[in-house]
Amino acid sequence: MAVREAAWASLRNDLLAELDLALELLRPWVLDPDPNIRRCAVEGTRPRGVWCAHSERLKAEPQLALHLLEPVRADPSRYVQLSVGNWLNDASKSQPAWVRTLCARWRRESPAAETAFIVQRALRTIGS
Repeated sequence: MAVREAAWASLRNDLLAELDLALELLRPWVLDPDPNIRRCAVEGTRPRGVWCAHSERLKAEPQLALHLLEPVRADPSRYVQLSVGNWLNDASKSQPAWVRTLCARWRRESPAAETAFIVQRALRTIGS
């Protein structure tokens, strides 16, 4: 696990330094067949990193990364689901209304158990 976490952590400063470009370049990563690649794209762009610097821009404008989150809203990998839920939970600390609205839409549009798990994890700090 430490190796996988080191992969996204090693990219994070560069991703945040060129955020617009990074968000565009990571678009195919969330469609990759390998869940480790999908998670890396999500985890590397979290608004509030646990062991790394926060992204002030993503804290203020989480919608900038929506195109990375949408394709994995019902991801079959629990490893990716945890990352998406954590991403949204991070965002909920500065943009709770946005996260609630997004999660409500995801519940309507994607009744999958995977989406329900992600939404529950996303809303754990602010509630539904």
